[in-house]
Amino acid sequence: MRKIVAPYRNIVLVWRLLRDPRVPLFLKFIIPMAGFSVLWPLDLVKDFIPIFGRVDDLLALIIGLIVFVKLSPSRIAQEHRQNIWGTGRKEQGDVTEAEYKVLQDEEGE
Repeated sequence: MRKIVAPYRNIVLVWRLLRDPRVPLFLKFIIPMAGFSVLWPLDLVKDFIPIFGRVDDLLALIIGLIVFVKLSPSRIAQEHRQNIWGTGRKEQGDVTEAEYKVLQDEEGE
């Protein structure tokens, strides 16, 4: 089941990183450029070979996605991974420590 869900989570990670304003804009151009390479009429392997003709297009897209995630700021990518996968500890900032005082006891003492 993990192998089925993992690609979906990676796509969600890429989507979140694309929408995150903390990721530099020049990195966000990697994804459209990888998509453009699929549409580019010049192929490394010609499309007349039934299966291998699209392999280079698929590889270009996958490599573009991997490079985008690897070059994204690691702190931001890790934050999104924790939100997607539900792993990791919550930061200490999420916990509030305080003292309290009982103003009126329920028994009326």
